[in-house]
Amino acid sequence: EAEAEAKRKEREAEAEASRKEKEAQAEARRKEKEAQKAAKLKEKEANPPDPKKKKALAAAAIVVIAGIGGFGGYKAYQKSLEREVPTVVNMTLEEAKKEAAGEDNSLVIKETGEEYSDTVAKGSIISQNVKAGTVLKKGDSIGVVVSNGKLVEVPDLTGKTEEKAQKAAQDTNFTYVVSGHEYSDDVKKDCVISQDLEAGSTVEEYSTITVVISDGIEQVKVPDVEGMTEKKAKQALKDAKLKYSVSEDYSSSVDEGDVISQSKKAGKTVDKNTTIKLVVSLGEEPAPATTASSSSSGSSGSSGSSGSSGGSSTKKKSSSGDSISNWDLIN
Repeated sequence: EAEAEAKRKEREAEAEASRKEKEAQAEARRKEKEAQKAAKLKEKEANPPDPKKKKALAAAAIVVIAGIGGFGGYKAYQKSLEREVPTVVNMTLEEAKKEAAGEDNSLVIKETGEEYSDTVAKGSIISQNVKAGTVLKKGDSIGVVVSNGKLVEVPDLTGKTEEKAQKAAQDTNFTYVVSGHEYSDDVKKDCVISQDLEAGSTVEEYSTITVVISDGIEQVKVPDVEGMTEKKAKQALKDAKLKYSVSEDYSSSVDEGDVISQSKKAGKTVDKNTTIKLVVSLGEEPAPATTASSSSSGSSGSSGSSGSSGGSSTKKKSSSGDSISNWDLIN
């Protein structure tokens, strides 16, 4: 036990000696630093700094700091003006303007031309002169070409019924419009007489094609010309848009040169240019010529001859009016 106690005391003595040595070293370092500070202070007091030089150094430092900050700010400002070009093909012009402008009206769409296109709808954009993804500055413009739609061939509607004509127009993307109706000597009723666009020509898709529909041959009423003079009867038929032909016959009741009869009843509705056949009076039939021998025989048989000459009107002469010189064509 005495030996152990001796070793313990020895360790404690060594530890105490080490502690005192460290404290002594720390105290020496502290005194050294204080001596250095005192020396520097004395040096400053002996050599004070130049005030002008101090200000110059401070100003230089400020310029350097400002320059670094200003350059970074300028780069940031330039970056804020950059815009990426969007894809506007197949958009309408209005849609493209909104897309390019964005929230701050950054890019401008300008229409540079129009072209026909089989694939791009009318009013939409066919192409743009700045590729999508290109970076432009705020306010720069993008040129675009706008579609006029596609060209289509004009169908021939003449002679078709109105129903078939309308279907043919709509099947080829035309707007079908009827401008009116007219009489026609050649085109059947309810069929197309004419169209405003030339068949076979090419025009813009969705154009309007305007047609005139036939009411058929014009219908007119036959005037009453019986009893009129031949001249007046012809004029009345001409005014009614009718043709005429003339034949002649004797009549004991109708004056010479007046119309005895007409082939179509007055008031009847007929096609324009229908021919009305007129029979014009030659007046009363003249008595047959007699000779001496016939007079003698007539004495003995007078009753027989008297019977054969009865009647108020006997047809003795006819004249056909069917030659072209007696026709008056009505247009």
